[in-house]
Amino acid sequence: MLKSFFIISVALMFSTCLFGQTPEDMIKNDWPNTFASFGNNSKNVPSHFIFVIDISDKNFGKDIVNQIGIFADALPKNDKITVIQLGPTDETKELVVTTDINEALLKEIKLKFQKLVTDNKFGTNGSDGLKMTKLIIKNLKSPGTAQLIPFVFVFSDLEYYPYNSFPARTEWMKLSNEFKSLKFISVPNIKTYLLANPAKSPLGDYKKYLNSIFPDMELGDVSGPQLLKQEFKLIQAEILRKKIINCVNAKASKQNATIQIENKNGIIELKEANSLVYHKLVLNEESEKKVAEILNSDKLFSFFPPSDTQIEVSGTLVAEKYKNELPELVDVPLTNQKITLMTADSLIPWWLTDLIALILFLSVWRFIWTLFPSILNGSITFKPKNKTIINDWMPNCSSSDMTFTNENISCLNRGFSLKIKAKRLFIRGNCIIIESNSTMTSVKTKKNINAAIKGISKQYEQWQCGDIVITMPGVK
Repeated sequence: MLKSFFIISVALMFSTCLFGQTPEDMIKNDWPNTFASFGNNSKNVPSHFIFVIDISDKNFGKDIVNQIGIFADALPKNDKITVIQLGPTDETKELVVTTDINEALLKEIKLKFQKLVTDNKFGTNGSDGLKMTKLIIKNLKSPGTAQLIPFVFVFSDLEYYPYNSFPARTEWMKLSNEFKSLKFISVPNIKTYLLANPAKSPLGDYKKYLNSIFPDMELGDVSGPQLLKQEFKLIQAEILRKKIINCVNAKASKQNATIQIENKNGIIELKEANSLVYHKLVLNEESEKKVAEILNSDKLFSFFPPSDTQIEVSGTLVAEKYKNELPELVDVPLTNQKITLMTADSLIPWWLTDLIALILFLSVWRFIWTLFPSILNGSITFKPKNKTIINDWMPNCSSSDMTFTNENISCLNRGFSLKIKAKRLFIRGNCIIIESNSTMTSVKTKKNINAAIKGISKQYEQWQCGDIVITMPGVK
C-alpha cells in the first residue's frame, strides 16, 4: 500500500511554475497512467483544510492572507476549512471555525483577513505554539470531518515567545500522545512553511517538538513573497496528488479484500482486471493446478449455471500498470488467500441443456397426451346455401366417432356418407379425421378430400360438399 507522502521536488516546483503548467498537467507528466485511471474521480474527494497564520511575522502577513483567499476561492463547496490565528496566548485562536466552504464564508474570511492587515496585527510579539497545536488537534476531530482528507498548512517561523514561558517537554509529549491516539481514515497531510526570520532566537525554536507531535510533517522554507506565491501555486497540485493517493489506497484495500479470478479466452485473469489497482495475479504452480481443475470442466452437461466457489491460493498481486509511477505500490504476496472463482460451464452450455431437457419433457408429455381417448363435443351443422338451418341439420356429437347420411340428415344428397372421428395428434393437437365418399373442400384452406383420401380437419372448421356447408364440432 501507499504511504502518505508528497512527491514534488524543488526542481519540479520551479520548472512547472516557469512554464505555467496546471496542477493537472504536472501530475499527468509524472503519473500518466495513474491520473488517467483515478485523476478525475479524485478531484471530487472532499477534504478538510486547516490553515495556521502566524501574526508575529510582519514581512509575510499580507501576502499569506492574500494567497489563502485566492486558494479558498478555488476550493469545491463540499470541502471544509479552518483558519487558526497564531500569536501570543490570548491571540492564538480559531479565526474561522471548521465549517463548509460557501460564498458567504469566503466573504467572511476575506473580511477577517483584511481586518488583520488594517489593524496592524502582523508583527505582534508572541507565538504560543503549544496552544496552536492543541487547536490543530481539536479541529482534526471536528464533527463531520471523519470521512474527509485532512490537510494542515502552518505558516510560521516556529519561534515561541516569550522564551521564559517556553512549555516543558512533558507538555509537548502530552499532545504527541493525544495525536497518536486519534483514528483517521485518511492520515493528515501536514506541511509547515518556515517563514524566514533573521532575528529568530534558537531559545524559542519549537520545530523539533512540533515534528515529534506530527512525525510525518514536511518542512518548506519561504524566504520571500515571490517564493510564497510559488508555493501556493503548487499546493493545489500537492492536494490533488494526495487525493489521488487516497483514492488509490482506498480502492486497492477494497479490491484486494475480495479477489475474483476468471477464465478469459483460456487465460486465468483477475475479474475486471482493467479497473483494478492490483490488476495482475501470478499464482504459484500448486495454485495454478488447483484453479485449472475448477475452470476446466469435463462434464458433458449440467442443469445449473456456473456458481461462485471459494478456494485458497498462493501467489503475488501486482500493480504492474502503476508501480513505475508509484513505487510504494509494492507487490502483495498471497498465502492461502481465499478467493472467489466462477466454476466452468459444462461442455454443453447449461442453458442449452435446460432447453433440451424442457423440449424432451414436453415431447414425452405430448406423446402420452395423444394416447388418451378423445370424443367429439358440441354440434355439427349442415347448412344448405341460402337456406335457414333447421334442427334436424344440427345433431349433437358426444361419442368418439359418428357417421352421417341422407337417412339422418335430410338435406344431404342420396348416397352421401360422412364419417368423423375425434383424434389427438402430436403436432396438430385436437382434430377430426374425415372420411367421405364425395369430394369435400375446406372453405378456408381450399384443400380437398374424397373417397380415396382421408382428411384432417380442425375443430369448428367449415367444409363444403356441393351446396352444403358443413361446420365441424369440437373435440375434448
